[in-house]
Amino acid sequence: MPTVAFYLVILLAAGVVIAVPVRRLRLDGRSRGTLIGYTILLLALALGVTELRPFARFLLPALGIAYIAPFVTLPSGLDRLLGRRGPSVSVTRAEPRVIRPPLNVTPPPPGPSEVPTEDRAPGTVPPGPDEPR
Repeated sequence: MPTVAFYLVILLAAGVVIAVPVRRLRLDGRSRGTLIGYTILLLALALGVTELRPFARFLLPALGIAYIAPFVTLPSGLDRLLGRRGPSVSVTRAEPRVIRPPLNVTPPPPGPSEVPTEDRAPGTVPPGPDEPR
């Protein structure tokens, strides 16, 4: 015979798993009573599946459907199934901005008179007017 601790472990594990659809229902705007009722239903089904072995073949599909139900959106799902479409939404694209070429900020190369005499390679640049030939 299972102990009370065993039942608490089952309820704790089920509570962690149940938190996902309960959060979905809460974000959907359901009342606190609905959330509590849904949680109690899922916990009862989880305990029933683990303890009532002969009825587990019936309770397990019910548990699966009850778990998935908050994620199904009936109105939009039926509209898709029946081929109905909602109001058309048109999106206009904004004009692309003109992309300017990048600015050249590199300083110009030094002219022959700006390069110091000691840095010039011999015979590459003619000497300036104030330099000896």
